[in-house]
Amino acid sequence: MSSTRSSKQSSTGDLKIKTKETESFDDGSQQHSDEEKQEDDEERQLIAGLLFQHAYHLPGNNMTQDLWQYLTNNHPIVGICLHHKYHPLSWKLRMLTLFGSVLFGLALTNIVYLAFVFAAQDDAFDKRYYEFQTNLTVTGLNEDFDENVSKLSVTNGNIVLWTVGAFIHGIYDNTIWSLATFQCCARKDGKDTSKSSVTGAFLVMLSTVLVTAVATFAVMLRAALAADSTDTTTTIVVNPSISDSHNQVYSQFQVVHQQEFQDYEFIVSYFVELVLSYIVYYPIAAIILFSGIASCGRSPVTGGRPYELRREREAKKSQAAGQLVQEQGVEVEWMDSSARGDSSAGSKNTKTGGADSNTCSEDKGCTL
Repeated sequence: MSSTRSSKQSSTGDLKIKTKETESFDDGSQQHSDEEKQEDDEERQLIAGLLFQHAYHLPGNNMTQDLWQYLTNNHPIVGICLHHKYHPLSWKLRMLTLFGSVLFGLALTNIVYLAFVFAAQDDAFDKRYYEFQTNLTVTGLNEDFDENVSKLSVTNGNIVLWTVGAFIHGIYDNTIWSLATFQCCARKDGKDTSKSSVTGAFLVMLSTVLVTAVATFAVMLRAALAADSTDTTTTIVVNPSISDSHNQVYSQFQVVHQQEFQDYEFIVSYFVELVLSYIVYYPIAAIILFSGIASCGRSPVTGGRPYELRREREAKKSQAAGQLVQEQGVEVEWMDSSARGDSSAGSKNTKTGGADSNTCSEDKGCTL
C-alpha cells in the first residue's frame, strides 16, 4: 500500500512538473510571437512612413532595388497596380493624380501651339519635315477627317511638344507626389502621417482643379484662334443622285474647311506626347532626381538616394555615439559607486583600529 501511494504521489508530482513546464513553454512561445508581431508592426510603420515621404531608399535595398521601388511606387500609371503593399496612398488619390497628369498634357499641347501663334510664327508651327502614314481610319464622318487623323506629321510644333513639353510633363509627374505626400511638413521619422495625408489629398485636388482650368482655357483659346484663321472659301458638293430639294441639306455635311480637319491633328500629337512622357521622359526625370545630380545630393527633394544614404549613415553614427556615451556613463557610475564603497569600508576599518588602540592603552597602559 505504501509503495502504491508513493508511486501515485510521484506520478502526480511528475504531472505537475510537466504541466508547469508546458505552461512556461506556452508563455515563452506567446511572448516570442508577440515580440515578432511587434517587430513586424514597427517595420511596416517604418516602411510605410518612408514610402509616404517619397523615399528614394528603403532599408536593406541596393541601388537597383531602390530605383525599381521608386519607379513602381510613383509612376502615374504603373504605380496604380505595382505599388508597395505598405504604401499608404490609396488608389483613389492615384487616379486623381493620373487625371491631373492627363489634363496637364492637354494643356501643354495647346500652350505650345499658342506660343507659336503669339510669337507670330504660326506658319513655322505647321512646317512639315516628315510624315508617317498609318492605315486609314474610317470614322464615317468625312474622307478628309479620316485622312488627317491617320497620319502623323513631324512639324516644328510637334518637335517642341515631344521634347520640351514631354520633359516638362515628366517633371510634373515626379513633383506632384511631393504634394500628394505633403513632404514639406511630414515628420522625418515617418510616423503620424494622417494629417499630412489629408493635407496632401487637398493639395492634389487643388492642383487638379487648377490644371483643369488652364487646360480648358488653352483649348478654348486655340479653338477661337483657329476659327478666326479659317479660310472662308468653301466648296459645295452636290450629289446628282438625289433631288435638288435635298442638295442643300446634303451640302451642309460636305462643306467642311480643310483647316478644320487639320486642327484635329493635335489629338494625334497629344497622344504621342502622353506616350513619350510616361514611357521615356518620366523615367529620365525620375533617374535625374534619384541620382541626386540636380543638387549634388544636398537637397531633401532633389538630393536623391545619395542624400538619404548620407542621412542614414549620420543617424547610425549618432546612435552609436549615444550608446557609447551611455555605456561610459554606466561604467563611470559603477566605478564611482565602488570607490565610495571602498572609502566607506576604509573609514570603518580606521574607526575600528582606533578603538582597539584606545582599549589597548586603557587595559595595558601602552602609549600611542
